Amino acid sequence: MAKLELRSSRNGPQVFALEKILGDEIVLDLKGPLRLRHELPGAGAVDKYLQVGDYLYLELDELTNGINHSCDPNAAVISDDPPHVFLAALRDIEPGEEITYDYSLTMLDDDWEAPCICGSTICRGKIQEFRFLPEAVKERYRALGIVPKYVLGGNP
Repeated sequence: MAKLELRSSRNGPQVFALEKILGDEIVLDLKGPLRLRHELPGAGAVDKYLQVGDYLYLELDELTNGINHSCDPNAAVISDDPPHVFLAALRDIEPGEEITYDYSLTMLDDDWEAPCICGSTICRGKIQEFRFLPEAVKERYRALGIVPKYVLGGNP
């Protein structure tokens, strides 16, 4: 696994690479308790759960919960075989670079969206589930093979 560091910023926690990470390398093995949707805390609770299946969520630790969204991510969550969930590099990541993934690739919640402040030149302006992404973005992610089966099953 890559050496990572959690840092505080005015925008909240961020995770950075401390060494070069090669494309396709596993950045982080995501481990934690698995919860069914009905077991999650109610509205207003700290959002520290990552969807990894139709109704299945992984409770994130402090480091993993600090990995932010980007519309132009350098990593992706691979979750087709829970509890074996990991973060893989989509390209080479340089030391000191923030680790990010696109939250839209893990979500099947019609009722949740958030403004995006990732700062990418291709920022979509909001974070929402995969099926609402522009078709060109969906095609790019499908071609990379990083859209989880549970997302594709409900959102071809």
